[in-house]
Amino acid sequence: MHKKNNFAYSLLVLSLLSTPTLATNKGIRYNGIIIDSLSEKNKSNKLIISNQGEVNIDINVPDNNGVSHNQFLRFNTRKGITVQLNNDSKQNKNMLTLGSQSAKLIINQVNSTEKTNLHGLLEIKGSPAKIVIVNPNGISCNNCQFSNTTGVDLVAGKMNYANKKISYQTDKGKIIFTGLGIWGNGRSSIDEKSKFLSNLTVYAGNVRFNNGAKVNVAKQFYVIGNVKTKIDAFNNYSNRRSLGLAGEKTTFTLEKNSQIHANQLRIFTSEGTYLNNNGAITVAANKEDIGDLSIKADHIANKHIIAAYGTIENNKNIIPSSINITTKHLINHQDAGIKASEGIVTLETYKGKGYFDINIKKVFPKIN
Repeated sequence: MHKKNNFAYSLLVLSLLSTPTLATNKGIRYNGIIIDSLSEKNKSNKLIISNQGEVNIDINVPDNNGVSHNQFLRFNTRKGITVQLNNDSKQNKNMLTLGSQSAKLIINQVNSTEKTNLHGLLEIKGSPAKIVIVNPNGISCNNCQFSNTTGVDLVAGKMNYANKKISYQTDKGKIIFTGLGIWGNGRSSIDEKSKFLSNLTVYAGNVRFNNGAKVNVAKQFYVIGNVKTKIDAFNNYSNRRSLGLAGEKTTFTLEKNSQIHANQLRIFTSEGTYLNNNGAITVAANKEDIGDLSIKADHIANKHIIAAYGTIENNKNIIPSSINITTKHLINHQDAGIKASEGIVTLETYKGKGYFDINIKKVFPKIN
């Protein structure tokens, strides 16, 4: 214990010579980051501060499956400060010491009662990898940006990793998008290849897009409510199974002027979930892929627009977009609309005077 305190004190002295860094017997701290240094799996982590407004974290050595598991007491990003996860096997001191390869999956898990606030750029240094941020207390995202990643999972729930399998259990944890949300590659297009995020998955009990929030990412997948998900971590997430469980009422809400825009979008919810849309839920085809929108929720109230747009050239749909909605009760309010080149809506009851595209087939299954 005495040696650990001396080590923390040494880090503190060195850090104070350049940047506002603190070290305690519970963790090494810089701005919005506190590494859980008491965690057995994090003893090899080093927090290195550069002088250019960047935080550099030498992540833990990955296991045989390519998974680097890193634990924190606090994990936030801030405007104007880049947080780098060092996945460069030639520069990461932990990897150099053990002769390890770069990670394919980087898990950042929060072990405290604090929420995670993502308000800046999180970047992978070195080889690209998938980022997983796990915090059962909740996650907020305001102009959060991700660079050099193969994908990002935001998890407001519990995680277990064993035997090449990752499982998430979501119940009441919230993920809130505010301000600019996630603006994908920094532009309004979803068909341009970029070093910025193109694949986003969100696991939470409740999700809210506050007034004006926007998420513009090519591939998006939302798992909402009391849901248990099992994933094959070894095979690049190719096998993903989500099981909705009975639980308290949960919601997926878009407030006025908020927007989800994608090329491929899936929204999966557990039993009893309410999807309230006061903004825009849209997908669009690009030159390579059709637009594909799939929603499963027990209750849907649409007050603005749910749409799947095809690409148009010379006033003709060249590449269509499809929509597939499964719900028990759908209210399509006046001045609202559901549009697509083609699609199916399976439901038990339908109310409202909103626009419903004739290309979309309504299916009312027989109820026993």
